Amino acid sequence: MDKIQELRQAYGWLKGFIPSIPPNSINALFVSDYGRIHLAVERALDKTLGDFSPQTIRTWQNGNTNYCDSDQVKSKAMQLLGFLEYGYGVEERKLEVESLFKAIHDSELQERCGDLIIGSGPFDRVINQATLVLEARIRSRAGLDRTLVGPNLVNAAIKAEPADSLIVFSDIRSEQEGYANIIRGLMQALRNETHHTLVDDFSREDALSICGFIDRILRLIDRSVIRR
Repeated sequence: MDKIQELRQAYGWLKGFIPSIPPNSINALFVSDYGRIHLAVERALDKTLGDFSPQTIRTWQNGNTNYCDSDQVKSKAMQLLGFLEYGYGVEERKLEVESLFKAIHDSELQERCGDLIIGSGPFDRVINQATLVLEARIRSRAGLDRTLVGPNLVNAAIKAEPADSLIVFSDIRSEQEGYANIIRGLMQALRNETHHTLVDDFSREDALSICGFIDRILRLIDRSVIRR
């Protein structure tokens, strides 16, 4: 299961848990239940969330039963809920994320960009990783070494003349040249910008659309003819 799906499941679990908390003093098993949800969120985000820890909820024993204060449990659960909704936009992002992952086929692109897309930004990191995946795929398919990067890598691997190109998308020169220009443009406009500077004006929508376009290019590269 990917991290986005894990986070959505944990969020749904939390949403269902909060209305189930009865008032007043309650069985401390509710603390254990909240603890499992808290742990699921930490695993999905791959980070420690000490501020929302169930260990801060006071429990006491009466006879053979442990009790806790329902207001404390609800307070921690609501704080965690707000953190997910406003810090990670779980609700507003649901349809966007589902649409993205239905469209994206490349597993490496999913792995590199998925957790960044569900984060709170900045989203230039998504573009940085997506263009790194593109660069690595070109280098691998063309059999070139790591000394070539960015536009220089594209120039060496993908040429306008099909007979001269290591990676061939089409034997029709105009089409081959078009792919070469598109991929070179991605490197010049997006790869270089996000690898050398911090860019704050990429939105989540920008990241989603660019990842989807790069996913298409990656599939074309995987299906291309290699001539050495």
